[in-house]
Amino acid sequence: MLKEQLNQLYEEYGYRKFRMSKFEDYDLYAQNKDFLKKGHIITFTDGDGSLKALKPDITLSIMKNNSGDSEKVYYNENVYRETGGTFREILQVGVESVGQIDPYAEAEVIVLAAKSLRTISEDYVLDLSDVSFVGGLLEHTLSVAKMCDYFAGAYPMLNRDLLLTAAMFHDIGKTKELSVFPENDYTDDGQLLGHIIIGTEMVSERMRTIEGFPPKLATELKHCILAHHGELEYGSPKKPALLEAMALNFADNADAKMETMIEVLRGAGDNQGWLGYNRLLETNIRKTTEY
Repeated sequence: MLKEQLNQLYEEYGYRKFRMSKFEDYDLYAQNKDFLKKGHIITFTDGDGSLKALKPDITLSIMKNNSGDSEKVYYNENVYRETGGTFREILQVGVESVGQIDPYAEAEVIVLAAKSLRTISEDYVLDLSDVSFVGGLLEHTLSVAKMCDYFAGAYPMLNRDLLLTAAMFHDIGKTKELSVFPENDYTDDGQLLGHIIIGTEMVSERMRTIEGFPPKLATELKHCILAHHGELEYGSPKKPALLEAMALNFADNADAKMETMIEVLRGAGDNQGWLGYNRLLETNIRKTTEY
């Protein structure tokens, strides 16, 4: 049942299933020694004298079979790993985005990792390079980026690169605004500065390390982050003065309110009546009538 749920999740995002046999040419692993150690592989000689291996991992096989084109694949295959001095057959589940990888594709993979863990248990932490991320933040970032991508297609005057970059980094300050799991409390910087200022500083520091980064573009990107809450009373030190900043604010606000309403409606279960006044949405809400 769990495998079917994960398969459906990956296919909804446009990933196709990758299938392979249990055996792989050992040369594949010999040529990629940094990826897997020889001692962690079960090998045997085939009837034709070639050295074969029981697959210890899926990623190298996916890369071997890739034709050079960009593709998105998922897998749930049994692999053979050494644990505690004994080889065991282990189910390995994952996704791979191969080819031209942009920030959107990277965020999508991270979101799928978070959603996969949530399918298994609501109590999880996704760790990336020693930084703990809450899955909801990643899902929000991807949703905002998707909406901004739509805006860029619908309104050609928008600078798509600037808008999508701002969408990817608009909430990056939250990674330092909150302490790591399990505390999940505000840090001193979070209390004193807030995620908008923290995020603007983080992006500014990184841009300064890029030789020749256009000063005006740097200012415009920082403005989009500073203004993404839209109003001074909502925490933005600046109101949107660029078209891209306005589009980012609309996307951020739309996703936040949609997710708030969806969460309330889900929590209501089978209740089809009015659920009461919601302070964020500033209205009484109920589920749509089912016909």
